[in-house]
Amino acid sequence: MLANWLVKSAIRFQVRKAYAGGFNLDGWRAFMRGLGMFARIPKGITVESVDFGSIRAMHFYPIDPIQNCAAVYFHGGLYVGGRPHDYREMVARLSCECNCSIYAVDYRLAPENPFPAAVEDARAALAYINSIYDRTAVLGDSAGAGLAMAVMRADSVSALPVAGVLLSPMVDLTLSGRSIEERAGRDPLFRRQALESAVYMYLGDHSAEDPDVSPLFADLSGYPPLQIHIGTEEMLFDDAKRLAENAQRAGIEAELCEWDGMIHDFQLAARMLKEGRESISLIGKFLRSRMSASD
Repeated sequence: MLANWLVKSAIRFQVRKAYAGGFNLDGWRAFMRGLGMFARIPKGITVESVDFGSIRAMHFYPIDPIQNCAAVYFHGGLYVGGRPHDYREMVARLSCECNCSIYAVDYRLAPENPFPAAVEDARAALAYINSIYDRTAVLGDSAGAGLAMAVMRADSVSALPVAGVLLSPMVDLTLSGRSIEERAGRDPLFRRQALESAVYMYLGDHSAEDPDVSPLFADLSGYPPLQIHIGTEEMLFDDAKRLAENAQRAGIEAELCEWDGMIHDFQLAARMLKEGRESISLIGKFLRSRMSASD
């Protein structure tokens, strides 16, 4: 309980500049950069910078990974902030638990590069990974979970990933989830005005109902098994819940893992929060079972 309170208090303090005068893009990006300031990479994990043509990524891999398998990771940040570098401790922990290579993709951000730039980069990165590994998985948090869903659609990839993992998914850019209003103030990370501002920077006049933008409205038939993690304090709680329900109705294996009292992207604080470590451990078990499975 104390650790959770400390994490929430630290976020409220650190994110305040992002909300100076409404939604301050420079303040938001500075907050995102601060997430990785004190990152620690677990023992046995190597991190290297790589290029997929014009796309950059960070490659995380353990000493003896599962052979011919890899995952791609798409970070959050409301499509307007964040870098793989900011998420390196969490992705390294995931690589350790999954015992596989993970490529964290540095996709283009809005407003400099609005939709569909991020989706194009995400698809190109997955296509590259599919070209060199036999089995792949896709992971993402927040806006990155939206990208993960967009690239896993059966008609958008040449080889379907074996699994997908979504952390605190942002998959409805119409912002219609009731939890956005009902849980406002409980999660210190977001305010509705910030969500609306970021969506406009990303989309402009493009429809927020486009399934590449809001995968909640996509045809989910043909998707691989999904594991979805969400904190009960999150404004985006209904995004996760509705996505899991839609996937199950489409006949997709979709496990919804609810974490009591947790806020958005709580896995980033896994060093302090046992729930963050437990969530990452569950993801590891889920992905290892599918990465190692025989065809």
